[in-house]
Amino acid sequence: MEIVAEFTYGTWWLFVASAIVLIVGVATVSAGIDGQEPFFVTLGIIITLIGGLFLTQSVVIETRYEAIVDDYNEVYEQGYEIVDQRGEITIIRKVGE
Repeated sequence: MEIVAEFTYGTWWLFVASAIVLIVGVATVSAGIDGQEPFFVTLGIIITLIGGLFLTQSVVIETRYEAIVDDYNEVYEQGYEIVDQRGEITIIRKVGE
């Protein structure tokens, strides 16, 4: 097995979307407090919690490798798994990452 390239993938778009949802949630809470509207305060808290939940899950980084594989048993023995196959190039990733 010969690794010829390495790529790192991240979910930056989920981080940006979560940040926007958090801003909207805080703005909704603020508008509810200023206007003394309990509905908007509750709605803003729910939106903020949802945004925070997604924000904690948004930093996912995965490294994948392009490899030329002669013996597929070697891939599994070294702790990798096959993700995709593109002709003679095999996309693999480390198990547990």
